[in-house]
Amino acid sequence: MAKVLNDPTLQQYDSFHLAGDLLAFTIERKLFSTDAILKKLLNHVRQSMGMEIAFVSEIFEGRRVFRYVDYEGDFRPFQVEDSDPVDETYCLRIIDGRLPELILDTSQNSITAGLTATAAYSIGNYIGVPIIFSDNTVYGTFCCFSRQPDHTLSARDVENLRFLAHCAGLVIEKDIGGLRGYARKHRLIKNVIDESQFFPVFQPIFDLQSNQVSGFEALTRFIAKPRKTPEHWFQEASNVGLQQDLEMAALTAAMEALPGPLKHSISVNLSPESLMGNQQSILQALPRDQTLVIEITEHDVIEDYALVNRALAPFREKGIKLAVDDVGAGFACLKHILLLKPDIIKIDQAIVKSIDGNRDAQAITRAMVTFAQEIQCDVIAEGVETAEELACLKQLGVAKGQGFLLGVPNKGAISRWV
Repeated sequence: MAKVLNDPTLQQYDSFHLAGDLLAFTIERKLFSTDAILKKLLNHVRQSMGMEIAFVSEIFEGRRVFRYVDYEGDFRPFQVEDSDPVDETYCLRIIDGRLPELILDTSQNSITAGLTATAAYSIGNYIGVPIIFSDNTVYGTFCCFSRQPDHTLSARDVENLRFLAHCAGLVIEKDIGGLRGYARKHRLIKNVIDESQFFPVFQPIFDLQSNQVSGFEALTRFIAKPRKTPEHWFQEASNVGLQQDLEMAALTAAMEALPGPLKHSISVNLSPESLMGNQQSILQALPRDQTLVIEITEHDVIEDYALVNRALAPFREKGIKLAVDDVGAGFACLKHILLLKPDIIKIDQAIVKSIDGNRDAQAITRAMVTFAQEIQCDVIAEGVETAEELACLKQLGVAKGQGFLLGVPNKGAISRWV
């Protein structure tokens, strides 16, 4: 019997049910792609049963579509993605019960003897079973056949094929589920953008020495359901290719919410992708008579810093400053700082939290302050929530800060503090 997978560590698996166990393992561990798994299954079935053709078909929009095919030799009556009217197929008749799942000699069956497919594909014997998803919907069929009748085939072969068709269904359903999930999420995010299911809020940034507001960060809050964090919505938008659209919508909403030109700076969050893909749109959305800061998070992956710097050049020419956000949250921050040369470094709240009792966090912050002085950057501490944290940050020489202790993000923050 053919082995399920050509791997020396898997040679012990040589039965249909053990093949199923192995398949379940590969699904769980994501060891192989859907294509690889189904091709191995078809090859295993075809060789084990001594067939010339094995295939997986999908019933789609009135046609039987050959999604996966395994051949023996040069006998190839159809190719992957070929299709024919479903009403003319064995597959439909097996699904609705008009044909048995095992046909030893198609010339001796009154239905198959008269079907066009029998002569068109030179079908002598045939075994086929439905592929049924977990919600009882029929995807298609798992079938194999040869050009000659074969009276050695038995009900056990049908049971084995039915078992592996179930396994194939698990793989296909998981794959299609991912595509359907993607489409559903895309529609959801598109709806959030089109219906403006979000609004801007502003959080004050304080000069820690004078205790005066020096600027505001524009943030986004969502009213869309299900209730999720802003980080979740922006990540989901990124996952479905709508990150730039959502960021542009959020930026436009924030700029429209400004009461007018302010002497304080306004910081906005933009990804490198948006800066490179929507440069002109962003420049048009930003008010010309307002001091502005563009924040790039430490989490944003940058593959080509030269491209990002070229995208930033027009903004810098207009006096717009650059901040690297969430510094200290990961390993990319130093590279961001060295290659983007920001005007502002924002210390991540994970370092600020309980910094008054954390000597390691204090040492990191002290080093950041010294480093920022050397490269002529401002330092802003994020997530300041206690008086003890604030006192410690002042002692360490951090010039500016923001957090719930100093000011909660809300719609009316600007009118309150200006």
